[in-house]
Amino acid sequence: MKSAKTFYIRTASDIDDVAQELLADSFIGVYWTFPAVGREELAEGIGSAILASYTIKRQREAILEVAHQLNLRCLGECALQFTPTFDWNLRMRDSFEQTIALADQMTAVISVEFQDGGRWRPNRTLDYHLNSRSWLQVRISPYADVIEHFSLNRHWDQQRARQRRQRRDPERKAVKVQVSRQRLDQFHRYMRLRICDIEGWRDWSLKEKATALNARGLRTVTGLRWNAELVRDLERALGGPDRPADLAGS
Repeated sequence: MKSAKTFYIRTASDIDDVAQELLADSFIGVYWTFPAVGREELAEGIGSAILASYTIKRQREAILEVAHQLNLRCLGECALQFTPTFDWNLRMRDSFEQTIALADQMTAVISVEFQDGGRWRPNRTLDYHLNSRSWLQVRISPYADVIEHFSLNRHWDQQRARQRRQRRDPERKAVKVQVSRQRLDQFHRYMRLRICDIEGWRDWSLKEKATALNARGLRTVTGLRWNAELVRDLERALGGPDRPADLAGS
């Protein structure tokens, strides 16, 4: 059986239209991500998953915001980590099935439609499982910073590949990385959000801040690991470490 009906929320004005048609009083949130640098498995439990994955955290926040506006109570949540080839393993199946089993005819399954963000990371495996049953679905657009998260991670992957090529062939002439103004602005917007999400940032030393950024898999705009000097440069670019209103962005 296929999904009973799928509603799409791409703009704020769509919420009122969906609220009039959606015959549901509860929801199940389904979130997904890829492995981060240094993370093999996604921690079990939603609380642990959102601490481990920025992508999961932001998907959850977007879905909870929409669910609140639709006056839906939460029945369950499911966080999945796919491989780059979108494998569907036993652990993922069990987590998905156990969560979805909570749904009834008045439950909507809500997920983020990443294709709306310029076809970033289309997950046809998850789409297949979401569309295979007779339940209500709501697909929402991702927050803009999640798309920037994907874009910057692709950029960092390219920089790591360049660095690996250089290490394999040290006689190759090093090419200075050129960063566009658009990429730099994107990077600063993204880093403002990530820094605001780090509790205790303002009280830490530059070395402690560099350690925290590296532990989260974040890099400089040119793909370098953080050190105290680079963190100082970043804070100057963002307006200084003691101006949280500026760091929060808009």
